[in-house]
Amino acid sequence: MKQAILVFFIITCLMSCQKKTCRYYDSGELKYEKVFYNKDTSTFYVREYYKNGILKQEGKIKKIEIPDGHWKEYYSDGILKYECDYVDGCALLQNLNSDGSWPNLEYLSENSKLEIVGNTDTLRIGEQYRLRLLMKSVNPEMYIIVDKNLEILKSNTIDPDRYPYLYTPKEAGRIYFLVIFSNKEGYFTLKNPSLIIDIGKIGNIPDEKIDKFNSP
Repeated sequence: MKQAILVFFIITCLMSCQKKTCRYYDSGELKYEKVFYNKDTSTFYVREYYKNGILKQEGKIKKIEIPDGHWKEYYSDGILKYECDYVDGCALLQNLNSDGSWPNLEYLSENSKLEIVGNTDTLRIGEQYRLRLLMKSVNPEMYIIVDKNLEILKSNTIDPDRYPYLYTPKEAGRIYFLVIFSNKEGYFTLKNPSLIIDIGKIGNIPDEKIDKFNSP
């Protein structure tokens, strides 16, 4: 009984030491909250939210806006975008090869998924589709996505928090994308390790559209 009382007392003291501050959108929805666990207000746990109430990101901040520890970021529909461990603001590279090089393409290939709005069996030439890559152990800032013509996918400015990329098929045939990872200097080059994501063939394409797009 005494142990239970002692545990309750400790938890109560810890909770009383916590200080929380909140910010809100102009329309009244909770934007983010900071929880301070001690008197050092330079270290806190933050949760940021989308206007629809879905959690956007969460993790520990220390000193001046430096992420530290385990962080998670989500799309606006609640799907996990990525999670990563930070040490003094530097992201720890995950899924390394046995020799320590980045990245482990075999692991990422098996644990990645590309989602596209629309049935991949009925994609049509000239129509625009929204898509996102679910590579949960890699920050999206560490890679770019290009099509088979090596054109970088366009950014979705209408719904970027759910499907950040736009893709418009320009020709019939097999659809695949190339994921190019940044090097140590932060540059993206074709010489870097890359991952091919194959989503199949374009189907149900009217002949007149094929003639139109193949004409000089």
